[in-house]
Parts: sequence; C-alpha cells; structure tokens
Amino acid sequence: VLKLHSAGVLAATNGVLDSRGGYSRYWSSTQYANTSYGYILDLYGGSAVSYLDKATALPVRCIRDAVVKRIPSVSNITFLTSNMTANSALGTATVASDGGSEVTERGLCWTTSGTPDITNGTKIPLGAGTGTFSPTMTGLTEGPTYYVRAYATNSTGTAYSPEVTSFKICPTSFSVIH
Repeated sequence: VLKLHSAGVLAATNGVLDSRGGYSRYWSSTQYANTSYGYILDLYGGSAVSYLDKATALPVRCIRDAVVKRIPSVSNITFLTSNMTANSALGTATVASDGGSEVTERGLCWTTSGTPDITNGTKIPLGAGTGTFSPTMTGLTEGPTYYVRAYATNSTGTAYSPEVTSFKICPTSFSVIH
C-alpha cells in the first residue's frame, strides 16, 4: 500500500512550498515527453495522474521493507533420450528465482548411488544467474544408473531440484534371441 501525505506543491515562479497539509503533487521517474516533464500524481480532493512540469512537484521514491533472502528455486532436470549418446547426456533445468540474492553458481550434481549433492558425487557447474541452462554429463558408460539433481547457489545457500532424476545409458544396438 502506498501512503502519501499532503506535502504541498512547489510554486513554479519561485520554488516556494505552498499548500502543505491540504494539497500535494509527486512526480515519478517515468518521462512523458522530455526531461522537463514527467508523470505527476496530483492529490487534491482525490487523485489524478497527468503530465506537468516537474518543477511544481516533489519526487516520490518507494522503498521496500526488508528484503528476505532465501535459497534459489530450481526445477527438476530433464534428459531427453534424443540428447544422449553412448557416453554423454544433455540435461535442461531452470533457476526460476534467485531468492533475493544473486545466484553465483548453478549446474548439476550426480552420482551412481544415493542422493547427489554438491559435496557427494560429481558436480558440473554451468555459469551463474537465473534462467534455463543445459549442462552435459560426459564419460558415462552403459550399465550403471545415474542419479542427478540440478542445483543453484546464492549467499543464503544451495537449492536442489525437488526430485532426483535417474537414467541409464543403453546400448545403441542389441540382438534379440528367441
């Protein structure tokens, strides 16, 4: 909720504050036409938004209450079989929210047993920030099950994808004997 008081208006001729307590004008940083005009919130028995000379109004600046920082939000990682080879797999995940603090690292972590995290198994960092990223796992072999999670780290901590994704590398060809 934005609460503004009747701070008055500045007289255009001499810059003197007038009508304090009964009337007010505030201007925003959004320009209307050029540097001498801006959008004005005019409070006098109601409110109206118009464009007037900024010299007759006071600036308004909204300040948010304390920012609560959290760990980032990261999606599950997906692997399409069409993006797998005999020894690699390309995954895709998204860091949807930075949690109020810059994401300094994102990527995936994997293991062939247990639940992977950035200290357990192999970690593949892939940049920083929010948005979609596509890390590639290499050096894979047929046989073991690979357990994978996406992760994102900010100053508060590390977040992981909600679920552990698992897959196997299958042979490219095989024989069926009846």
